[in-house]
Amino acid sequence: MDTSLELKSVGPDGYRVHFGGSGSPGEEGRSASLGRLGRDRLEPDQLTKSRYMTGTAENERVMWFDSRGRLSPNIGERWRMEQGNLVAELAREEFPDGEFVGGPPSGSQLQPTRPLFEVRFSVGDMAVRVDMLRPGPSGEWVLTEVKSSTMTSRSSQKKARQDVAFQVHVLNEAGVPLSRAEVMHLNPEYVHPGSGHSASEHSASKPSSNGSPGDESSSNAHSSNAHSSNAHSSNAHSSDAHSSDQRSNNEELFTREDLTGELSDYVQEAREKVPAFAAVLGRDQPPNLWPSRACNTCDCPEPCHDLPDHSVLTLPRLYYGHLSQIIEEGRWTLSEIEGHPHLKPKHQNYIQAARSGEPYVDTPEVREALSELKFPLYFLDFEAIDYALPPFEGTSPWEKVPFQYSLHVVEEGQESLRTEDVAHEEFLCADDGDPRQALAERLLEDIGREGSIVVYNATFEKGILEDLQDALPQEEFPRWEGRLESYIDRLWDQGKIFQNGHYVHPSQKGSWSLKKVLPAFDPGLEYDDLSVQEGMEAVVEYSRMISPETPDSEAQKIEEDLLKYCEWDTWAMVVIHKKLSALVGRDPTAPSRAPLSG
Repeated sequence: MDTSLELKSVGPDGYRVHFGGSGSPGEEGRSASLGRLGRDRLEPDQLTKSRYMTGTAENERVMWFDSRGRLSPNIGERWRMEQGNLVAELAREEFPDGEFVGGPPSGSQLQPTRPLFEVRFSVGDMAVRVDMLRPGPSGEWVLTEVKSSTMTSRSSQKKARQDVAFQVHVLNEAGVPLSRAEVMHLNPEYVHPGSGHSASEHSASKPSSNGSPGDESSSNAHSSNAHSSNAHSSNAHSSDAHSSDQRSNNEELFTREDLTGELSDYVQEAREKVPAFAAVLGRDQPPNLWPSRACNTCDCPEPCHDLPDHSVLTLPRLYYGHLSQIIEEGRWTLSEIEGHPHLKPKHQNYIQAARSGEPYVDTPEVREALSELKFPLYFLDFEAIDYALPPFEGTSPWEKVPFQYSLHVVEEGQESLRTEDVAHEEFLCADDGDPRQALAERLLEDIGREGSIVVYNATFEKGILEDLQDALPQEEFPRWEGRLESYIDRLWDQGKIFQNGHYVHPSQKGSWSLKKVLPAFDPGLEYDDLSVQEGMEAVVEYSRMISPETPDSEAQKIEEDLLKYCEWDTWAMVVIHKKLSALVGRDPTAPSRAPLSG
């Protein structure tokens, strides 16, 4: 699946991002920005910056497989890498007198007279490509590592220091004098100032057939209840329509943090780890590691250990410290860990289900949870895209921008919950503008003032609704009368039943994700037959759909795939509601309490 992105232009008015390439879903496209770097292929036994970070953050076995090209980044990782390429390219624009090197520097380039970009240094078994070297005082250099992260989490801050420290170690060994080492990252406080597509620019009317919400004459391209628009007419599909005005002033988009005084321990860590890592990379076979909690997320194509389907690693949401301690005690199987003081009731419920082969159901708890529902029930799922470089007014780096939703509606006393009998509404913004107002307007038409809004993992949907509320303030849209706030109050999280262990099926293997839970209720409803099977695929396909380089026929197919995927998620929640209600002896359409209004 192609994830390619590029900066279309950079100028006094800011950046403009071009989303998408011309590759088909099966091709591994490379963005123009990545191609311009001219990256050379390194030998498997060379300890690069990325391999060092893999060995440090994960383990030596993963590092070995990665160096042999046997680990492929997933779609989410590829999307973030492409975003990182854009950020690095834009960061270089901050230093217009800089020179792109793209390999080992010449002797004249190492005279600190101008910034250098993408400079490679090799010392022994180590090799690094430094994002930026800028002239410092007294003939020394300033090392600048560019990060597309906003660096707000402790984990990202620690990884940045380990990353920079390894580079400092290599440059010290290479004899490159450094006066300072810093990280240049996206400013989490940055807000797109406008002059581009803003949320308030779109009209409240239905989307037209060319994706413009202002044209009521040709709305509802799919059906009377499908509010996606067929965006790929000759107008919406032009290059200008796609990329124009996605601009912002670059001022304060980046912030730089001096790490010089914080690196001594991390540099020492690099000195100690480099010999062992280099030795591992020089081996013909990967190392076998003693079992650890890392086995739970290992992507190695050849596992070290033959672990049972159900073990300490599949216990649901076991605290990592407790997991490590149990492993250190040499306990792996369910019989070995049963009754352990670190286990909570949800873990014992999982052990019971795994042993019996039947689901564990805490009937009183499930009944109590279902009794909270107020009719009509609105089963809601959003899809949202996040950009490192925010393209719309009022958005910040990596802010999630919703572009699609699916909604199934179950009425009180409804006789049938078959697919054809349950009302379904959907929205997909199929042009490249800011989708937020058009989506919110449609949502307010589709969701009434009474009834529970059923979601799976309410944290995500709540965040989307809160961001919409901030982006579309009531003073600008008084007709909304606080409706988005009432939606937040009416959210009901179906996932909590499974997260809290009130229903546990052995096939879930400790996971409460919707894709793991659904087959326990209906094995015939699998995501494997869908062209789009998970959220990050939806993000990438959406960016391809709105690209002017995507042929109309292909864009239409993507549109259909996105609609089907999002509908599948909300229909899954309806199926779970119906069958879970039956398990605990409840009518799935009978209320227990008075309707909630708002």
